[in-house]
Amino acid sequence: MIGQRARHAPGAGTGFIAAGLARKSLAGAVIAGTLFLLGAASTPQAVDARAPLPSNTEAWRLESSLGIEIMVPASWEINDIGCRMTTKPSVVRGTGVTPACFSTEPATKDIAEIAGLDQTSAVAGRSREVQVDGVAAVRVEGRLPDGRFAGRVAIPSREVSVAVRTRDRDLMRTILDSLHVVDIDHWGCAVRPAAPPPTGQPDRLAVPDPSSISVCGYGDGASGRLLASTRLLGADATRLASALNAAPPGGNPDLPAAECIDIGPPAGGRAPDAVLLVHGDGAPTATVRVTFSGCTGRGLTNGTRLAQVTRGIIDQIMRPLHSGYAFQGDIPA
Repeated sequence: MIGQRARHAPGAGTGFIAAGLARKSLAGAVIAGTLFLLGAASTPQAVDARAPLPSNTEAWRLESSLGIEIMVPASWEINDIGCRMTTKPSVVRGTGVTPACFSTEPATKDIAEIAGLDQTSAVAGRSREVQVDGVAAVRVEGRLPDGRFAGRVAIPSREVSVAVRTRDRDLMRTILDSLHVVDIDHWGCAVRPAAPPPTGQPDRLAVPDPSSISVCGYGDGASGRLLASTRLLGADATRLASALNAAPPGGNPDLPAAECIDIGPPAGGRAPDAVLLVHGDGAPTATVRVTFSGCTGRGLTNGTRLAQVTRGIIDQIMRPLHSGYAFQGDIPA
């Protein structure tokens, strides 16, 4: 696969080789031999709302990114945007690696997007200063030329914004009204990851039969903020725990500087690609730090045990997040 970039498109069950993929919000850049993949889109299960919602709406779920949580209808897709987008409504957050192409957003598509201040579309309309959980913000509402209602809340001190474009004004306002500022989201994922305490089991990374695993995906350049999160249950959690415990001991070998160059902070000073919170009945929560996108410092660690990250583990972690990701071609299967 050296010199080729593979991508799994949203909604597709198989991958294909594609050129010209743009890297977005990755901790490091590489010279050659990078694999690019994007988790297949699907609709996750709804979770309990943190606040009452109108009785005439459908079920809702929480979505988290960059220290912001919003509620969207439970039937909405995740990251159904850009190349090969459909007309289905979608939340957009933590897209990660995305294909470079030009796509026109359908006028019938409902969108709620969490992104950096300069990464969401401006809205023409009257702005007003508001407070979101005690944090100063600016809210604007208006209407797009295609007829959709649009609203945007920008929080400068947190360098984040939420933009909503829907055909129904009440839906747009309900989503914006649901916005919360958080330091730890509903799956237990911190906005900025902490190193795992040196209290992990030396002979394994995770309990073999976890009740659940929270998957926290990081990136956002040098800031290393939380991009996306989800929770694995049942067979999915058990399968990942088994793969973690079967990973070869010791971290992945560093690549020579002549073959691969990290751009940005060194491996020890940048955010991991993901953090796993492994919950077991009667057992303390284990924190597993996962690093794979750079040239050095790659592997899995619970603070005590160090193991190699594999492509299979990366896929089990990143695909449920529906975020694009990249790694060097030398990572074992």
